[in-house]
Amino acid sequence: MRNHVVQRQQPLQRRSRERVQRILDAAAELFDQKGIDAVNPGDIANHAGITRTSLYRYFPNKTSVIHALALSHLEKLREQFRQVRDQRLDGEELINALLNVHIHFLSKEPGYQAVWSSVAITPELHNLYELENEWLSDVWGNLIIHLNPHFDESRLPTIRRMIPLIVTAVLRDCSRDSTAQLDDYFAELRNMLYLLFGLKSK
Repeated sequence: MRNHVVQRQQPLQRRSRERVQRILDAAAELFDQKGIDAVNPGDIANHAGITRTSLYRYFPNKTSVIHALALSHLEKLREQFRQVRDQRLDGEELINALLNVHIHFLSKEPGYQAVWSSVAITPELHNLYELENEWLSDVWGNLIIHLNPHFDESRLPTIRRMIPLIVTAVLRDCSRDSTAQLDDYFAELRNMLYLLFGLKSK
């Protein structure tokens, strides 16, 4: 990984960890408000209540802040998915719970929309984007096998890759719409997954 996207100093003490988190929180809020292109490191430092020198102790530039924020998004989303799977829900409840986690994350997690919408113009995020899709492919692929043991294995490599792309694209798009439209999108997306997984649609 190129040095300009690597966090310069990994915080060990609690105070340092809190400062790094404050930087990421400030960046997320500004990215949501203004868009990534309109924000510079000085803006982030000011919003976090620290000096630019303090920011540069941890992050060499804005790209490294974006990368660290994107990585924190992935870690949080994975943890929330793990918590859902640990509940040992049945098929329909499990699909609903995973979709609920995903849509809430996409629509509510600070900075998520702004950061991940910039993948096309932020090459440094491409590897994380691929990691996210591969991980989500494993989640949904394993769920297909679990809920529909007779699923055609020859279709699995393609389907497991398609599901996260479809789910993410639909949820990212509809999260900008009204609540009523969001509910309609969610219902149809859920029904599509029910059918694919061999469950009855509602």
